[in-house]
Amino acid sequence: MKILHVTAAYTPFVGGATTYLAELSRRFAAQGHDVTVLTTDIGEIDRVWSPRGRRVNAETEIIDGARVARFRSSHLPAAPLSFYALRRAMPWLAALAPVALMRRLGGWVPGLRSTAATRHALAQSYDLVHVCNITLESVLLAGHKISREQRIPLVCTPFVHVGQPEVLRNYVMPHQLEVMRDSAVVFVQGALEAQALSELGIAPARLQLLGMGVNPAEADGAEGARFRAAHNIPNDAPLVVFAGSLTTDKGAVAVLQAMHVLWSSGVHAHVAFLGSAPGPGGFEQAFATLSLEERAHVTRAGVLTGRDKHDAFAAASVFAMPSRVDSFGIVYLEAWLHGKPVIGANAGGVPDVITHGVDGILVPFGDATALASALGQLFNNAGQRAALGAAGRAKLERLYTWDIVFAKVALAYQKAV
Repeated sequence: MKILHVTAAYTPFVGGATTYLAELSRRFAAQGHDVTVLTTDIGEIDRVWSPRGRRVNAETEIIDGARVARFRSSHLPAAPLSFYALRRAMPWLAALAPVALMRRLGGWVPGLRSTAATRHALAQSYDLVHVCNITLESVLLAGHKISREQRIPLVCTPFVHVGQPEVLRNYVMPHQLEVMRDSAVVFVQGALEAQALSELGIAPARLQLLGMGVNPAEADGAEGARFRAAHNIPNDAPLVVFAGSLTTDKGAVAVLQAMHVLWSSGVHAHVAFLGSAPGPGGFEQAFATLSLEERAHVTRAGVLTGRDKHDAFAAASVFAMPSRVDSFGIVYLEAWLHGKPVIGANAGGVPDVITHGVDGILVPFGDATALASALGQLFNNAGQRAALGAAGRAKLERLYTWDIVFAKVALAYQKAV
């Protein structure tokens, strides 16, 4: 097959959607399929809304056997403020404006056909187009257009963040729903996402439960002591690890606030944040309120990959990412690889991943007191930590390896074509 994968950001960008599509691209290329990835030069999340964010310079390159064609991201005048204003207004505009106008407003990266790389990529004929990540729909809309022009099957993995209405509305505007309705297959991460889309008019026959995956061998050789030594964390100190963008929506602020509660009650624990804060928002403000003594128990390791990331998971006593903006959360699987208990928020698609009291704990989103209580409970109960971590490891081996996920996607591609 000649496959076109379309996504707003790709390797070396770090994120769940990128990990997913890169894994699929690598595996299809290894099987002898012709794979092209159409993407942008976004190198970090800040680049989505600001021209000052890091960009990837390569226009075309081969990554793990797949041809990657990038075009330069563009921004509205007065970015990032103009970006924030437009995105906040779009759900309200969607109730009034025609779908054709919303497509134009959603396509905030102009000049898709401007570079030699993308002209070449778009001039090809394909057997199938797979678009990814409905909330960054500018590039996804281009993939939708290609499928219409070439009259080939469209596959969509939208990663809709269900749950709270103020979050959901950014994923189910009419022009976004149009893409999903036109798709031969819509991969959803769990039953909650499937139910929400079905209620919004996406035919249940098009919806296929998928989930994310990990490669268990990637955890081989991880050493928690190595991470603790590198960051001066005592081996006997309880350690909470968070991995993701350091934002309020991802739960990073709640983790910081929960640690403050624990420190104030005399608990001598540490927390390590794997990720970066996009701009001077809530996390930096919350961090600034900590005392110097409290800050000494906070490790800001930045974005980690490969062995360094797995060393951090191996070092953890508990993994916590109480997010409301995740349709799945690969990081929970990565923690389970190392037999670690996980804490998530009872929001978005996370309750489809974590079974409360069986392989992890769910807390209300934004409730630092409840999070502190859950952390304290696990710190004081090694047997519960081990049981939750072991159940999580068994679940991922049964449902969530990339071997399992890829087999489902490959079969769906064959049927669609």
